Amino acid sequence: MNTIDSLHGIMVREKEKEIRQFCYFTSHLNYELVKVRPSLLEKLSYNNISIFGKLKIIIYEIKLLIEKIYKK
Repeated sequence: MNTIDSLHGIMVREKEKEIRQFCYFTSHLNYELVKVRPSLLEKLSYNNISIFGKLKIIIYEIKLLIEKIYKK
């Protein structure tokens, strides 16, 4: 599936005699069990958040990263 969440790459290939086959994997998450939150870039792309609000988001994400580093 070619979506924004897809993992894929492109590489130059020579013409081959073999037939290439397409395969993709998919899964469904039970969102009641998973804590889903947008990425930092998604949050910063929201138009309804002020510059001050975006700065607070960046500071909060840095705080979470530092906490994660020190827990290891």
